[in-house]
Amino acid sequence: MFTEVTLSSIVAITMPNKNDDLKDLLQQRNFNNRDVAFLFSELRKIIESSDKKYKTLKFYCDWLLHSQKDCYHPEMKLYIREIYESAVKHIQKPMQFEYSKKISDLIYFEILKNDLSKILNDSNLSEQILEDESWLNLVRVLVKLLENQPLIKPIEEVSSIVFSPAVEGAAIMYINFSEPVNDWAGTPHHYYKMVNYY
Repeated sequence: MFTEVTLSSIVAITMPNKNDDLKDLLQQRNFNNRDVAFLFSELRKIIESSDKKYKTLKFYCDWLLHSQKDCYHPEMKLYIREIYESAVKHIQKPMQFEYSKKISDLIYFEILKNDLSKILNDSNLSEQILEDESWLNLVRVLVKLLENQPLIKPIEEVSSIVFSPAVEGAAIMYINFSEPVNDWAGTPHHYYKMVNYY
C-alpha cells in the first residue's frame, strides 16, 4: 500500500519550524548575536500580525534590525521626545530634578522587559528569558549589538542617540543635541550621558 506524498508534506517534514526555534530560544540562559537578532526579528513579526501595541519593543526591534537608522514612526518620535525633555530638565534643574524614569528605562531596559513580558504572555510563550540570569545575558548582547548604531536625527532637537563601546557588562549611552542645552549657570551641554552596569 502506497501513501500519497505531496510537495507540502515534504516541505513540512524538511523545513525547520521557526516557531519551535523561538520556543527553544526562550528557554536559553546564554545568547550570542545571532540568537538576539533572531529573537527580535521573530518578535517583530508577532507585533506586525497583532492588533496590540508593544511600543517600546517595536522601538528596539527597529533600532536593532533596520539598516537605515533615520526613519521613525510617530510613537518612536514621541518616546524620544519624552526622553529628550527629561534630559533637558535634568541639565537645567539638577537639584530639583526627580530622576527620569523614561531615561533610566531606556538604558536599564525596564520598559523593554515589560513589553517583552506582555507579548510573550499574550502569545502563550515562555517568559523564562526574563528571569534574572537570562535577562542580564540577553541585555549584555543587546547592548553590544546596539553599539555604534546611532539613531540619526530622531527628532529635530536630537542629532543622535548612541550606545558607545564600553567594557563587558556596562553600557554608555549618549543623547547628542542638535543645539546645546544651557544649564542653570549658562554652561552649554552638547549631550546627555548615561552609564549603567549589568
